[in-house]
Amino acid sequence: MIAWFQKTFETAAQQATLFSILVSTCLAIFLLLLNQWFNSRKDIKNLKVTKLEELASATYAYERLCFDILSRLYNNSPSDQITLDKMADSVELSDKIEMLVTLYFPSITFDPKSTQTTLLKVHHQFDMVEINNKSDRSSYESYENSTNTVKEVLSTLKSLVKYEMSKNT
Repeated sequence: MIAWFQKTFETAAQQATLFSILVSTCLAIFLLLLNQWFNSRKDIKNLKVTKLEELASATYAYERLCFDILSRLYNNSPSDQITLDKMADSVELSDKIEMLVTLYFPSITFDPKSTQTTLLKVHHQFDMVEINNKSDRSSYESYENSTNTVKEVLSTLKSLVKYEMSKNT
């Protein structure tokens, strides 16, 4: 095989042809790899932007849902089916936010227990009132305190999401 290679490319013109073939092949491979690198970076950025949009939408929807639940709990019966359905939706939405944060944005911290605990505490206190339980009413959470707790947790989350937006645009 080596003898064939030496015989085939023994003249200077043939060696120049071999050299140009090798350079063209290396250049083509390099350009292909560079193109793949740019495309993968672009795809990753597009995925992050899409997931960031999804996270922001879920965060704002979760905030509206929490405030709606709190409002319903303070104004309606805690065993109202719509309120119970909204509470189940809030758990699903908080899980979705937690999943997005964990998978795509590890720099953002979100603990769904903080908001869910507030919603459950308010629900429990009105549940106790509805069944005429003689519990200590001084331990009840006021509307203002419960909404402030939710606002505090979610404003931190929203500011972290906005920071990620500024990084990725």
